[in-house]
Amino acid sequence: MFRQLIWGLGIGRRRIPVLAHDRHAYEVLSRPGLLWTEYLYLAIIGLVAFIVANPFSLPFRQAGLTKHVGLVLTVPLLVLHFLARAVGRSQQDDKFSEFLARAWPLLAMAIMVVLGSVYASRVDKISNNFLSMGMYIPIFAFSGYVLLTTTAPQRFLKIYFAIWAMSSATMAALVVVTVGKVKVYHEEIFLIVPMAVFFVLMPWPKLICWAAGLAFLAIGVLSRKNTSHLVGLLTLLYFLLAVWLPLRREGRDRRIFAFLKGYVATCALLAMVAGTVFLILHKEQYLPSGNSEYRLHTYRLALNKFLDSPIWGTGFTESSSHRFSLYHVATGTQVLPVHSDIMDILAHGGMIGIFFWAFGLWKIASIAYRRLLQPRLLTSWWTPYAHTLALSSLCALVVYAFNPVITSIPALAYLLWTNLGLLLGLALRVQTESTKPSRDGFGT
Repeated sequence: MFRQLIWGLGIGRRRIPVLAHDRHAYEVLSRPGLLWTEYLYLAIIGLVAFIVANPFSLPFRQAGLTKHVGLVLTVPLLVLHFLARAVGRSQQDDKFSEFLARAWPLLAMAIMVVLGSVYASRVDKISNNFLSMGMYIPIFAFSGYVLLTTTAPQRFLKIYFAIWAMSSATMAALVVVTVGKVKVYHEEIFLIVPMAVFFVLMPWPKLICWAAGLAFLAIGVLSRKNTSHLVGLLTLLYFLLAVWLPLRREGRDRRIFAFLKGYVATCALLAMVAGTVFLILHKEQYLPSGNSEYRLHTYRLALNKFLDSPIWGTGFTESSSHRFSLYHVATGTQVLPVHSDIMDILAHGGMIGIFFWAFGLWKIASIAYRRLLQPRLLTSWWTPYAHTLALSSLCALVVYAFNPVITSIPALAYLLWTNLGLLLGLALRVQTESTKPSRDGFGT
């Protein structure tokens, strides 16, 4: 009776009469499709993506209500979705224990950050703490759980990537329109440029795919930021090593393929080293004014905090920003964050915090490569989705290595962790071990 009542209230996949007992009603319930909670989750993601793109330059990120709207709406939805899944339990729910086995380091890091931030807020009355970082990390667990347990994973990914593509296309168009005038979408670049790989891998007319891919890749140059150039170079390198060369491996000597792969990687590495040396020698001409000096100063402060307490850092009990006094910067305040989330994790989490972060990413990357990203799987239906999620997560790491994304930009952190969770959920969902995969591409 409880099961029927819940389904009747609309929490399940289809709304049916509360006291329905006929066979047709239960056949309707068993049809593959998205729950209404999953549709609502996609709508929340769409709202966050709109806030990130912000085509009308509204103060979404600064306003207290809209800054965390994605998280505020996701928390009650999480409760409703778990209730829906508890009633309509599927076989995929059994894999959630494997999901937790992969997710626990990042969740442990989130607990560490939240506890330290609450202490800083309540005891030391520090308002600029790391609570936002800690509260957004679990978003990856929710997105991964949804993809792992949904009965329509392909439909979920199609809608999600449609939202992502529209948001990225909007930002790309604004970059083109404003080129040479203002610099827009700096930290957001990890959502824009990796879409090049998605379009190139889609089974659409080649002319459209390559035109869209080159257009998104060009944003890495047109954005006119050093981080954007790095993301563009990383996207091109990823495409060459993970997609283009493996597709041409078929029917050829593996030794030749290994040589070509090593040759491309070596050339790319040498080019990156040469470019870095060139920028260091000509930083006054090519780097933004004061940018390198400011960053090196803040990195030095963060490193000193780590050296003072290398095991657990400050325990995330100190402020996430500091007063910058070397010179006056063109902002409304001299109290600024360290422009590196990784340095923040090292300084305030110590070796424990950096271990949770690095080990968590490694556990996700390892299973994603084995089950999704290997060259022999490039003809799978999930290839465009998996490689784009993986590349975007990799580019995001580059971006927040030099910018305070997961510390200070909640909307971007929401999408960053969502992508990582979907990558893990997809890796656990697909069936790649069997030589004869099931009809829908998934195991039982």
